[in-house]
Amino acid sequence: MKICIVNPSRCSSTVLLSVLANKLKNFTTVYEILNHQDGLELLATPGNIIFKYQYLWANKSLQGADKYIIADRKDLDAWAYSSYMSFVNHHHHGKLPIDVKAIYNKIDFLKHKDNLLKMYHESWVPERNWLLANGADIVWHEEIQDKFNDVYFNNIKLEKVWSFYASQRQCPK
Repeated sequence: MKICIVNPSRCSSTVLLSVLANKLKNFTTVYEILNHQDGLELLATPGNIIFKYQYLWANKSLQGADKYIIADRKDLDAWAYSSYMSFVNHHHHGKLPIDVKAIYNKIDFLKHKDNLLKMYHESWVPERNWLLANGADIVWHEEIQDKFNDVYFNNIKLEKVWSFYASQRQCPK
């Protein structure tokens, strides 16, 4: 069986993957697929596999999994901020090291946000609707973010690194 956690990018899919991987012991876990060809190759391999597919990185529907779980986010401002900060700081999970100063540029962030939201609405929303119409389940970040404590993935404790939108937190200058 192939279980695909599909998401636009950066919205609780690692938490879902970790939780399901701990429950589905007879599944091989693949952290993430960033392009369509790798997704197709993974689907063609034998065995039980659970993986996450970053839709907006691949920007192409990945058909052929036995089960799809959508991980999405209602707070798109926070999602854009998390995406930007993860990308520019090359840090996605776990606490930032104490001696590392986060990079943040408001102008770059606003450009990133504008481009990301355009792709979200023009590409991801139709894909999400297609998946839902074809039996996918959906899990919203805001509904699970506080339900799982002490979640580890590859021996790294998952932390809320970039969870809050810039206007709701102290941004790096």
